[in-house]
Amino acid sequence: MNPYLRMPNILKETSDGLARYSIQEEMLMRREIDCVGEITKEYVYLLILQLRYLQTVDAEKEITMYINSQGGEVTSGLALYDVMKAMKSPIKTVCIGQASSMGALLFVSGNKRENATTCKNNDS
Repeated sequence: MNPYLRMPNILKETSDGLARYSIQEEMLMRREIDCVGEITKEYVYLLILQLRYLQTVDAEKEITMYINSQGGEVTSGLALYDVMKAMKSPIKTVCIGQASSMGALLFVSGNKRENATTCKNNDS
């Protein structure tokens, strides 16, 4: 990984003072995860952990998975596909960039699907 690329942090004021979060932690709290890059067994394992964690927090609430992937290992992608289909939490998949090969299968596996150009910001 490029040593000049670092995950930005977010500072939030809490009753205990300032708390520092990575953007990835903040997105997880919003029930949003990223599937970006090549599908590998290590990467899929991390995605599965995030999905399972979010389901334990609230099984009824939607999870959004942003996908920008050229594909990758079929067996690893199928493991993620199986977990997505077994989830009680609905999963909305959003294609940002490309979803090719195994990335395309994961994209169409969502309960709801959107392209990044059709996404609406729910905060406004």
